[in-house]
Amino acid sequence: MLATAGRLLNLHPVFRYTVFTPPKFILRKLRNRSHNASTFAPAFLGGLTVFIPCGVTQAMMVLAVASGSVFSGAAIMFFFTLGTTPVFGIIGAAALELLSKKPFAYLAASVVTILGILAINTGQVLRGSPHTIQNYIKVAAKGQDAYTLQGKTAGLDNAGMQVVSIDVSNYGYSASASVLKVGVPVKLKLKTQNVTSCSRAFTIPVLNLTKILPESGEEILEFTPAKPGRLAYNCSMGMYTGSFTVVE
Repeated sequence: MLATAGRLLNLHPVFRYTVFTPPKFILRKLRNRSHNASTFAPAFLGGLTVFIPCGVTQAMMVLAVASGSVFSGAAIMFFFTLGTTPVFGIIGAAALELLSKKPFAYLAASVVTILGILAINTGQVLRGSPHTIQNYIKVAAKGQDAYTLQGKTAGLDNAGMQVVSIDVSNYGYSASASVLKVGVPVKLKLKTQNVTSCSRAFTIPVLNLTKILPESGEEILEFTPAKPGRLAYNCSMGMYTGSFTVVE
C-alpha cells in the first residue's frame, strides 16, 4: 500500500514495478478486447473484475456457499453482480476522472499511506510487539516510565493462583489488575454482557492463547507468565488492546 502511494505521487520510477499485473500475453488479449467495437466487450471486461479478490466479493461468496443450495448460491451471486454493476461503474468513471487531477492524487496517496501504516500497526499489535502507535502515544504522554508504572497487583485465591477479572465490552477491555507476578499461575475471568464486536476473540499473542467468548457469560483462561516484562493482550483484529506488567 505504501508502494502504491509512492506510485500515485510519482516519487520514483522504481514504484512502477511494485504494481501487480497479469502476464503480458493476458494483457495483450485484454487490450485487444478493449479495442473491440462489440457491444459485449465492456460487459466482458467488467465481468472479469468479479474474479479479483475483494472483501465484499469474498463475503458474498461465503454467503452463497453457506446457503447450501446451488440455485440459492447462484441467485445470491447474480443479484450481487447485478446490483453492484451501476455502483462500481460510477465509481470507476469518477475515479478515472479524479485521478487525472493532482490534488485528488495527493489526497488518494495520503489515504492509502494512512491505511498502510494502520495495517502495519495492526500487525504489530497482533504479534504482541511493544512498537505500536498506541504504545508510542502512551510513552509520549506519560514519559519513558510508562511501562514501569505499576498499577494494582493481582490478588491470590485459595489455590494460590493470581486472579484477574476482565470486563469485555464492544469497545475494549477493563481489567481489575494490571500487575502479575512471574512464575505464578494466572486465572483470567473474562466477562461479557451483550458483546457482539471482535473483542469477543480474546488473544494473548506471545503465549499463543486465544479464547472465543460468548455474547454474554464468563470464560476462564489460565496461564503462567514465564518472564518479567510487558504481556500484551488484544482482540483478534488488533483493534482493542491491553497489557499486564509482569514483575519478579
